[in-house]
Amino acid sequence: MKRVRKIAYKLLYGAVVTILASCLGGAVGALGKDMKYVVHSGDHLSEKAVQIIYSDIDSPDTSFKNPQKLYEKLQHDVPVISQATLVYTSPSEVSVNLKLQHPRLVVNDKYLIMENESVVSADLFKNSIVSPLPHINMDHDDISHQFSACVNNLPEDVFKDYEVKWEDNTRIKLQDKHDDKFSIIASCSSLPDKLLLSACQKVKEKELSAKPRYLKKNRKWVADIRFKEQIVFKEEGE
Repeated sequence: MKRVRKIAYKLLYGAVVTILASCLGGAVGALGKDMKYVVHSGDHLSEKAVQIIYSDIDSPDTSFKNPQKLYEKLQHDVPVISQATLVYTSPSEVSVNLKLQHPRLVVNDKYLIMENESVVSADLFKNSIVSPLPHINMDHDDISHQFSACVNNLPEDVFKDYEVKWEDNTRIKLQDKHDDKFSIIASCSSLPDKLLLSACQKVKEKELSAKPRYLKKNRKWVADIRFKEQIVFKEEGE
């Protein structure tokens, strides 16, 4: 039976690069320049991201030195990579197995909020991965850590029934997808849960049924939940 050596490099953010080297393949620590590299990352990364990875592997600044430097380069250029495992599958071939962070939200159709609250370009993933994700719109591309942390805490029920538009930390507009005359106003400190969303709908139905004349006019209504233990129902703009 061939012996296999295993070396783990603990890096930033708790990520690990693991190098498995068959004793037939020589010493661990430097990657040979005559090696063939095969990248495995599932069917998630875009062609652009895959090209960047192969470019990094072929670069003499990384692959001809040591695995830790290679990982650091990969993680810098394709920041969705959380772990890289390099396995010498033969004396002349290395399998590069990548573990990825999972995207949670799309912002302005250009950026992704990842599960660790980092922000990356949406073009690192295939469109088939990006399109089904919840989308958030904002008037600018200045995405702060506070923003990513805040929207990552929004429950899935919000995105199912509401279009989310970020204005600032104190005002997040949830536009009802089924009623263009109704929206909910929240903030980072007053994010709704499923029960509160249901309560807002009940308040809307109660208020509008009690004042049917309002339905005859071109008015829009909001349920403002930014107040402690109360829902303020009012006309939009008040």
